[in-house]
Amino acid sequence: MREAQKETGLYNLHLVKKLGVVIRDLAEFGLCEMQERHDFQLECVIPPEDTRISYEETPSDGTPGPVAFRFYWVGLDDVPQLRAGLDELLPMLLTE
Repeated sequence: MREAQKETGLYNLHLVKKLGVVIRDLAEFGLCEMQERHDFQLECVIPPEDTRISYEETPSDGTPGPVAFRFYWVGLDDVPQLRAGLDELLPMLLTE
């Protein structure tokens, strides 16, 4: 929850379920490491704004912050392909 809150700026979140764990080789990004990512289905207890801007104060790539991110909502059928396989477990949400 802490990570979801930090990344999105949304604090009215409820854990629905854990979707699974994805292990990614980051060699395609020039990194010699593996990433273990735990994916969860979260629900907003209070509906969020249609669009919002959130700021990453200390970017993980070392660039100076803050970096602004514009968030907006799309339906599960309209999610674009996400970089680095971040959409790998989304089909699990479509089968329910």
